[in-house]
Amino acid sequence: MKRRDFLKYAVTLPVLGYTKDIRPKGNSVLVMVELSGGNDGLNTLIPYSEPLYYSLRPSIAIPTKDILKISKSVGLHPSLKEMFDIYNKGELAIVQGLGYPHPILSHFRSIEIWNRAESYNDYFPNGWLSTLRPFGHNIIKGVVTGGSFGPLEGMMDTIMLNSIDRFVSWARVSEGRVYMQSNKPFIDKIISIDRDIQMSAKLLKENRFKNSKPKYPFPKSQIGREFEIVWKIVCGDSGVSYIKVLQGGYDTHINQKPIQKRLLSDLSKSISILRKNLILCRKWSDILVATYSEFGRRVEQNANGGTDHGTANVHFVTGGRVKGGLYGKYPSLKHLDKNGNLIYTTDFRSYYNTIAKDFLHRHSHRVAKFEKLGFIKS
Repeated sequence: MKRRDFLKYAVTLPVLGYTKDIRPKGNSVLVMVELSGGNDGLNTLIPYSEPLYYSLRPSIAIPTKDILKISKSVGLHPSLKEMFDIYNKGELAIVQGLGYPHPILSHFRSIEIWNRAESYNDYFPNGWLSTLRPFGHNIIKGVVTGGSFGPLEGMMDTIMLNSIDRFVSWARVSEGRVYMQSNKPFIDKIISIDRDIQMSAKLLKENRFKNSKPKYPFPKSQIGREFEIVWKIVCGDSGVSYIKVLQGGYDTHINQKPIQKRLLSDLSKSISILRKNLILCRKWSDILVATYSEFGRRVEQNANGGTDHGTANVHFVTGGRVKGGLYGKYPSLKHLDKNGNLIYTTDFRSYYNTIAKDFLHRHSHRVAKFEKLGFIKS
């Protein structure tokens, strides 16, 4: 990697304009997991008691006998058995019907809306988490392990990496090679970024879990490797407040059944292994893992054994402080919008406001007016 590219992508520039915050309660690390492409919520939290589910999805519906039932009307995809166990332990919240008014079915625009907590006609310059003041005075405030900066876009002192060792190695290339004095602000900024890179690399290098092997091995998938980085950062007391993780592949227009089965299995196993390893280092109560995605899928399957872009979706929240259960209302399959899509029942900014207020003890003007959902223990 060229040095100029490293400086461009490794560290975000500081931004001003934080909204007021509330003093944090203990250590808190938020992990936002982007299910990129638009996960099919109907085959994730399945309305097995609704006949329309089976009639509209003749070849991709999950058989009733295989569903992990959590109520008399809904159940989880059979590949989510580890998360089903976490649900039964009272540590998994499932939030139904998430969406926003006037939904947009473009990948690019809709993920912007979710990343920035926008309305369909808003255009904010940065991610919604950048409106929250980071904790303390630690060198690294946020880490991105996959995809774009997303909800962390514009947050000061955020680094992007896919390997702690590789980041340290890249930083070593420039160590001791920048010698300059200048009265030009943009040059001073480059020098400052270089110094911050060195300090970040030093902090990660000294992380006592950097070269450790987890007792419970993570899956060898991409999401498994990213969650292993999360484990090292959190257990190593790196002082990071926000982490963004990516699992891609959910744009299942064709042959959805085996693709989603594999992805959900990887997600479920990775979250379960993360939980077990964080319990061992006594950090499970410090962390909140929350999924999000640009949209859901259409109710009716297409001719290719898949589903096209849809609207309302379901998402998961887990951690030691989570009050498990079902939240929100499942969208009706009988009453769809004019395009044949689900009508959302819970604004996704209520989801974000619950995380901000009840877990992070922070205030963001973008989501504060939306009601909290109550899935965090007081």
